Amino acid sequence: MRLADAMRAAGAIDVLYHDGAHVAECARSALAIVQDGTLVTRREGVLASVSMAQLLVVARPRMPVEERAITLEELHAADEVRSTGAVRGVVPIVAIDGRPVAGGGVGPHARALFAAFAAHVDGYVAARGGRR
Repeated sequence: MRLADAMRAAGAIDVLYHDGAHVAECARSALAIVQDGTLVTRREGVLASVSMAQLLVVARPRMPVEERAITLEELHAADEVRSTGAVRGVVPIVAIDGRPVAGGGVGPHARALFAAFAAHVDGYVAARGGRR
């Protein structure tokens, strides 16, 4: 909440927490990167995320998944970065602190995972008779 005004002024959608060496999570969502075709997200030291857990269910049949700490260096060198939260779902991050992530666009893994995640959520909703 303290950073909300600064976040809006910067045109950011969220705040990314780190300790100067490792990335933790965003203020409103979990964080994942794709590097060399592997989806990497942090499991220890962050709040549990139902949305990230469901993204991992969708991702595991499609690509390797690692749950471990992510360094700032890895974050800035990532092929793709995304956040995952209950309100926004899966969101591509195309820039961090004004620096583009990879080419600054939505990557191929993100596109495939977005479609699979949406189908997964639709299946969940349909199985509950339209109730979330």
